[in-house]
Formats: sequence, C-alpha cells, structure tokens
Amino acid sequence: MIRKRLFIPMLAAVIGAATASGQDAFDRTIDIIVNSNSQVQSERELAKAVALENADANSLANPEVGVAYLWGAKNVGNKLQIDVTQSFDWPGLYGARRKTNANQQIAADLLCEWTQLEVALNAKQLLIELVYVKKQMAMMNNLLLDVRQLEQAITAAQKQGYSSELDRRKIAIEAYSLSSQAASLEGSRARIEGQLHAMCHNASIDLSIIDTYPIEQILTFEEYSEKIKYSDPQFLAYQMTVVAGFSDVKAAKMQRFPGFSVGYQHQTELGDHFNGFSVGVTLPFFENRQARSAAQARVDAAKSQQFALLDQKQASLISTMAEMQAWRERVDNYNTVFGDNAYLTLIKKAYYGGELSLIEYINEVQYYAETTQAFLEAEYNFRSALAELNKYNLIKKQ
Repeated sequence: MIRKRLFIPMLAAVIGAATASGQDAFDRTIDIIVNSNSQVQSERELAKAVALENADANSLANPEVGVAYLWGAKNVGNKLQIDVTQSFDWPGLYGARRKTNANQQIAADLLCEWTQLEVALNAKQLLIELVYVKKQMAMMNNLLLDVRQLEQAITAAQKQGYSSELDRRKIAIEAYSLSSQAASLEGSRARIEGQLHAMCHNASIDLSIIDTYPIEQILTFEEYSEKIKYSDPQFLAYQMTVVAGFSDVKAAKMQRFPGFSVGYQHQTELGDHFNGFSVGVTLPFFENRQARSAAQARVDAAKSQQFALLDQKQASLISTMAEMQAWRERVDNYNTVFGDNAYLTLIKKAYYGGELSLIEYINEVQYYAETTQAFLEAEYNFRSALAELNKYNLIKKQ
C-alpha cells in the first residue's frame, strides 16, 4: 500500500501561500479543459470505432444462398435446386477472439486515459505558469508604485529647489524600465491564457480565479515508482497489450483447427420434392501456418516495449525528483533571508532617512527585483517539477 506524506511548503509572504480555494480553482479549470478538449474526444471516439470493428470481425460469416435451375429435354422436364449454407470456425475460436478483443479494448481505453492525462498535465503546467507570471506582475506593480510615488515626491521637491533635474530623470528612467517589464509580463499572461482557452473547445473557463499554486504532496522515490507500475495508463496499456497477445496466441493456434459448414438443400425434379442437409469441413492445410509464431513474436515485442517504457519512466522519475529537490532548496534558502518581506520597507526608510542616495536606492530596488525574480523562478520550477511527479492524481475515470 502506498503511504502518502503531506508536505505544505512554507512560502514567503511576497508570493502568498497555497490555499484550498486555489486547489479547487485548479481542479475545476482542468476538469473543464479535459472534458471539452477535442483531442481527448477524438481518441475516445476512435477507441469506440475499433471496438465495434473488432466485434464485427468476430461474428459469424454471412450465410450463403444459392439457386440453380436446369432445363432438361422436352420429355424429361426441368430441375430446381435451392441451397442455404452457413459456415463457421472452430467453436472455441470465437471465445478466444472475444477475449483478445476485450483485452485490446482495455488497452485502447488506457491509451485514451493517457491522452487525457497528458492534456490535464499540460493544462496544469500552463496554469502554474500563469500563477508564476501573475506573481511577477504583482511584484513589478508594487515596485512600480513605490518608484512612481518617489518620482512624484522628487518632482515636487525639485519645484521647491530641494532636488535636481538629474535625480528626477534617474527615477523616471527606473519607472520606465519597470513599466516596460510589466508590459512584457502582460504579454506573457495573454499568451498563456490564449493557449488555455484554445485547449477547451466551446467551453468557458475563468482564469481570473487562478492566482495561487495548488496544494501538492511530496512522496518518496519508492512511492512514486509504485505509482508508475500501478497507475500510469501508458504502462498499464502496454501491460494489457501483452495479456491480449497471449489470448491472440491461443486464437492463432485454434485457427489451425478445422472449420465447418452446415446447409439446407431443396430439389425439385420431375414433380418430386427433395429436402435435406449438407455438412462440410474446411481443412486448414495451407492458410495460417505461421499465425501462432507471428502472434508469439508480437507478445515478445510487447514485453520488450513494456520493460523499455518502465526503464524510461524510472529514469525520468529520478531526474525530475533531483530537479524538484534542487529547486526546493533554493526556495527554502530565499525564505530564510527574505521571508519576512521587510526588505523593501527597510530601503525606503533608509532613503527617506538620508542613509541612502537616490542612486543607491535605485540599485537596492533593482537588487531586490532580481533576487525576488530568481526566487519566483525557483518556486515556479519547483512547482512544475512537483506537478510532473504528482500527475497521476489528475487521473479521473470517465
């Protein structure tokens, strides 16, 4: 049984904490996107079509009806013959094919589930990126507000002769730089929102409620590894393909068994009527001689693909966990230094108290912006890696 350990990171006040409402907003938005996504709907319909085709392929052959009318000499008369024949394979072959088709359908449904999971994870990663951009915008707008307030104060002081034109231009340049960065972030926000809206066909989503990261869990490597084996739809689909392959081997073996046909026959000759039946046997001397070997080869290939896929996913898990841990350490280190969100207040007090010159104040603002931006990036990468690790939580049966 997988044991889960709940971990809620203590984040700085500057970025806010994850909330239950944020989790609900993520879940609702992802559900809408997945349920209205054209790619997911297309995969489901194709899986239905394959199931119907397989059912048709395992049905009885169509009955054959034949009519023969023969003209005899004048004194002999004519002859009428009617034949109705139904042919069928070895009886156990239908059950073997039905079992193969059922297992193949389960594999197809799992691959649909994998597509659904990929769409859900892609949507979640975009939502996480949207929160990241919004947090950058909030930081930038706060800095811009402080700088513009200072710009107004310097302009007023210049009119009274207490400040210089050079100081006014310095702070104006800084305000321009911050506003340019804010405009760039607004463009990033529009791009992300456009991608999210494009993922849900004819459905409406409210992205204004997406402003905090969702609550996430951090499990051990062993627990994540177990999830791959027992929850990953792609891996389970490969596993079911192997199971279907064994049924196919059995079916291929039965194809070497005889087939049968039964029929009804009616003849009319010289005014007399004859009724009877016919029985035929199809001897499989020439067809399907390599069918069993081919089916076994497909099973062996599916097994190899299954093991290769598991190795690939395990390697990706190791890489993602290492990445997540590295970004988590950077987040924790920032919280130790800047977690109280007092740095901006301190440099403002220092400037207005005469301890910092204008250029020193601007340098400190830029330093704070760069450091906080580095932290926001680290937190975003941490959250993205964590979402990748916890992607199986997005699986919802349809």
